[in-house]
Amino acid sequence: MYSLAIVGNDCTADITTLACKAAGFSDISRYCPTNLYSQPFAPIPANASRLISALCSVPFEEFAREPQRAQIRLGRSGYLVSELPLGEFYRSRYGAPMLNCSEQELRKALAVPLPKAEPIDAQTLNQIETAHQLTLVTSRLKQRLTDPKEPGPVSWFSVTTPLCEPIKANVTWLNGNQRIFQWSSLEQTHFLLVTPTDQPFATQHWHPVLHDAINNCGAPTFFDPALPRIREYYYDGSRVFLGAGCYQTHPVTPDNIWLGLEDAWVLARMLENYEEDVADGVREYQRYRQARARRADREAARTFTGLMTAGRGRRLLNNVGTALSSRFLPEIVMHRQDWFHQHDCIRGFR
Repeated sequence: MYSLAIVGNDCTADITTLACKAAGFSDISRYCPTNLYSQPFAPIPANASRLISALCSVPFEEFAREPQRAQIRLGRSGYLVSELPLGEFYRSRYGAPMLNCSEQELRKALAVPLPKAEPIDAQTLNQIETAHQLTLVTSRLKQRLTDPKEPGPVSWFSVTTPLCEPIKANVTWLNGNQRIFQWSSLEQTHFLLVTPTDQPFATQHWHPVLHDAINNCGAPTFFDPALPRIREYYYDGSRVFLGAGCYQTHPVTPDNIWLGLEDAWVLARMLENYEEDVADGVREYQRYRQARARRADREAARTFTGLMTAGRGRRLLNNVGTALSSRFLPEIVMHRQDWFHQHDCIRGFR
């Protein structure tokens, strides 16, 4: 088999390394760039956790927490708008668990050896391509270390604190156009705070359990929903893009970052199956993966519009509808998300 270079410093790059080794590739070089755009980290849904299980020998319970319920709460009062079961119910429905773990915990479990992290500029990337027959890029790289962060209409912050309640529930907190996602790994509680850039977070509008996270917000990462989010081509002749290298995730649907793990598995299988004709293999990879990325992006854009731009009256109706449907029609609510969580690329692309 031919030589591969994997350029990325995230879990998608780790899984790509493991999946390519499982497909029989042995000549793999790994490059870990430091000049990356930030992306949110989120609980791992079933479509990704089954891939981790296939490639990682460490039992889930040693590095991750399995949440028992998903909740939606009002940000100021903590009133429970909606609750759906996770835990064993989720595992039985989708054949794999939802997992809460930090990026550090997951990377330790995957145990992929990493080279020294360093900036990767265009010249370095060209040198990498020259030395390898194919270069797999899993991250969005900044063109220059001095790239300015252009303010976008939406800002998000990632904050980690000591464990705080509720520990067994993954919670979405609502307050106007602002959202706070809360989930706990084995040793920490994690928050993803999303807001229109012109609306800073104020603790008086939020439940006390969230004050520590709000007060510890660092520099924002900006998001512009009007910009293109999916690459037109996943292959440019010598580079193949996957994960964050070919699409940007809506911060209101951060679980979409785990599509990169699916990309890794499918790409490894296509490179193995089309070893004699790489171009055909990569075209097939793009055909399957771009369709799923586009559907995920459409659903994310719909969620983003409903949560972030609807007026106060519309948001109230949405909250009432969510509350009633989760209490009286939970099967319909679950059915709407089955297409995402049930997707099993291991079975489809062995």
